[in-house]
Amino acid sequence: MLSGKQTLQSLQSGLNSVKADLDLIDQEMKQITLTMTNNQQSQTRILRELANIRLDEIKRGSLIDALDHTDRQSMEILIERDNALDLLEKSLADLEKSIEQQGRDREAFAEQLEQLAQEVVDAEHAVQNTLEGDPAYQIQLERARKADSIADEAEGKSELAKQDRIEKGKPFEKDPLFLYLWKRHYSTPDYKANPLSRALDGWVSRLCNYEDNRLNYWTLLEIPKRLQDHLENVRTIADQEADIVQELEKQALIAAMVPELHKKLEQAEAELLEHDKRIADAEESRNKLLNKRSSFVSGQDDLTKKCIDLLAAVMERQDVFDLGRAVHMTPSKEDDVLARELHDLREEKEALYRDLKQCRERQDTQLKRLKELEEVGHKFKQHRFDDLRSGFTNEALISSVLSQFLKGMLNGADLWSTIRRYQRHSDVGAWPDFGSGGLGKVIRRGGDNVWHLPGNKAGGAFRMPRNGGFSSRGRGGGFKTGGGF
Repeated sequence: MLSGKQTLQSLQSGLNSVKADLDLIDQEMKQITLTMTNNQQSQTRILRELANIRLDEIKRGSLIDALDHTDRQSMEILIERDNALDLLEKSLADLEKSIEQQGRDREAFAEQLEQLAQEVVDAEHAVQNTLEGDPAYQIQLERARKADSIADEAEGKSELAKQDRIEKGKPFEKDPLFLYLWKRHYSTPDYKANPLSRALDGWVSRLCNYEDNRLNYWTLLEIPKRLQDHLENVRTIADQEADIVQELEKQALIAAMVPELHKKLEQAEAELLEHDKRIADAEESRNKLLNKRSSFVSGQDDLTKKCIDLLAAVMERQDVFDLGRAVHMTPSKEDDVLARELHDLREEKEALYRDLKQCRERQDTQLKRLKELEEVGHKFKQHRFDDLRSGFTNEALISSVLSQFLKGMLNGADLWSTIRRYQRHSDVGAWPDFGSGGLGKVIRRGGDNVWHLPGNKAGGAFRMPRNGGFSSRGRGGGFKTGGGF
């Protein structure tokens, strides 16, 4: 059985694993980009040597000047790029440290919140023990339970009557003659017609046996209405009896000063929620910097593109073309060696481009995975699944799904769905389904529960079972199901 804290730590470990993979990919891309830069500089050097051997003085001077100028400009651009990347790396490192510190601060906030939540649970538990021994409360609770049971039974009969009305009413509603007379209110004080129409309607009535069918259809329509009226009456009584139970519980809680503890707990929940928002904002800023760093190390930033365009322009010069033609037309071994070296460098450059493309694809995948995992972590915190009552069954499956997510076999929605499916409640003392908490007014009709529920209003509470899923006295501890799959 995984606790909420352990599950959150597993998510954080997965997040660290994705970030570590991103760092490795970025380092690999940085090395590829550096190798490509060295490759281009080597090509420039070889072109300069070939120009000295094979071009006439005028063309040689023009080309070498262009190569030297381009080389100087490209070096200046690359220095500017390296400086920008260094600043970016520093900003990213500072932000990472801030996020790590905020994570440690959150642990302190969560620990304080858990202590306050336990104080509330213990205080409510003491009140519940007192109420269990209070004869007046137990008598009123029994009255409320009986009234609630009667209302539940009336609700069942009302729903059944509505279904009967739909099924049994079909033969009447499919008979056009009957439906014609029914809509004209035939055989009722509301029926109005001239003598001829009355005679014709009387003939139609005999054809479809309207008089007998009218009474049956009217009864079929009337029963659901009367049962609904009865339901509303008995539910009102049940609500009134439940209100009395809740008032007795509230007075007992006030006497034990539990509302003051609730206020402290709500304040701590609000502080934790605000802190989680700050962490989410910092992570969003971090992701923007990661994307920016990725563009640098993959050669997609503006400075690198400027450098590439500059080198491409000089390589397209006519005198470079003339140089290549001259090399191929002469038998000199010296320039042939340089030409082969240049050819090898160009092939290496193409291979580096392919490697860089693959790295970019892996990088995009990991950046997407990082964002999805962060979203799962945010939802986990918002739902307060790290609350002291929260736990997760099927530890092996959750670990497996997280592992499959990190391998790219599942997406963030699959991971979150699994986490929600196996989240359960733990009995830690007080019972949210105690007394009025187990009555239909609270669970089924959306009323306020007097007792402390897991989670907070802002982030959304745990899934509560319709009939109360927390164990009560004598049932033992352990985690209880929060609903079916």
